[in-house]
Amino acid sequence: GLTSAILLGQLGLKATIIEKNPFPGGLLRSYTRQGVDCAVGLHYFGPAGEGELLRQLFDILGVTDKLQLRRLGSQGVLERYVFDDLTFDLPATLPAFEQALRSVCPTENGAIDTIVSAVHSLSHGLRLDTTGRLQSSLFSFAGFNQSMEDFLAASGCSRKLHDILSVHGFWAGLPMDKCPAYLLLYTLGALLLSAWELGCTGTEMVEAYVERARATGSDLILGDPAEHILVRDGRACGVQLKSGRSLACRKVLAGIHPKLVLPMLPDDAVPADYRQGLLKLEE
Repeated sequence: GLTSAILLGQLGLKATIIEKNPFPGGLLRSYTRQGVDCAVGLHYFGPAGEGELLRQLFDILGVTDKLQLRRLGSQGVLERYVFDDLTFDLPATLPAFEQALRSVCPTENGAIDTIVSAVHSLSHGLRLDTTGRLQSSLFSFAGFNQSMEDFLAASGCSRKLHDILSVHGFWAGLPMDKCPAYLLLYTLGALLLSAWELGCTGTEMVEAYVERARATGSDLILGDPAEHILVRDGRACGVQLKSGRSLACRKVLAGIHPKLVLPMLPDDAVPADYRQGLLKLEE
């Protein structure tokens, strides 16, 4: 929401962010307990090096300096996975990752070739060419419609290799049979290409975004949630807040679950079959 507001403001449009909580930022915010910063929503990320997607976005938003970005993996290891019978160190580069997989699974060269090739293909798309365009597309990935479970089964990997590659499914919050293969491999490739963390707290990051949103002309309404989306002639034309206040607008961007949007709309604003489809969505 804050990112959208900043970008809209830079395009000369007026944006108002409505946040039901008393503080903006959601899970991006962190908190400090007994002197320890608890990053509840953002731990580390990629790719945020020069010329890479997140760095370009941070630059456009005007928040890069405030984030004090730090490169991870200088000691060669990003994470350590500890299983009952195995410890696997996730290295900081794709070649080192390939070597580590071959070391712990020396008889699975075919499966590892398939996996590394897919990760390389997707991570290549995280780089920009000289015109600022992506060098490749997610849709160029051959297994785009596969779940990660199906992708791993098709590669013929062992249980050990499966478990190592499944760890990043927790990032997506999805079991392997529900997690799209491209999502997990894309995330993994992003970290192996270029892994970074904040040099500030999550709360300081939020404050940097709020400062930029206000500087580009956006308003923030906190602690007064939207209850109704106002509709006229088949188009959204405003929002009514819990306090009873109404705001007129040309567009409404709802960055929440579609099931939460439906009760805010008049019954006749959404076709019946579309409404039923949304109601059937799993949580």
